Amino acid sequence: MTCVTAPSYPALLKRARQKGLVPHGITADLHLDGDIDGIDAIILLRAHLGRQMPGILITADRSQEIRRRATEKSIEYFSKPVKPGQLRVYLAHLSAPTAAGTGAEADTDLTVEPIA
Repeated sequence: MTCVTAPSYPALLKRARQKGLVPHGITADLHLDGDIDGIDAIILLRAHLGRQMPGILITADRSQEIRRRATEKSIEYFSKPVKPGQLRVYLAHLSAPTAAGTGAEADTDLTVEPIA
């Protein structure tokens, strides 16, 4: 599995296009560089690709508004700090249909996170 990281949605889109990637899912921090937050980055990438894909939001923001926005768009919410085992279990769950031979050929995870 390939993982592509970027500090913002525009940077992610550019990297994905350059490499011709077909993402299996997207993991995003809420606070990204630029005007597009992690929730909107997942929504925009789904729209750009014309298909639903798993989205994971990882954030220290525990407000009900952020949880509601994520839930309404079928984005899984993880609060920081994320336990590695928790994330591993969820990612394994996402890859299970591919391993079962459902025809899904996506093999790339896209990650959007600010660069400190």
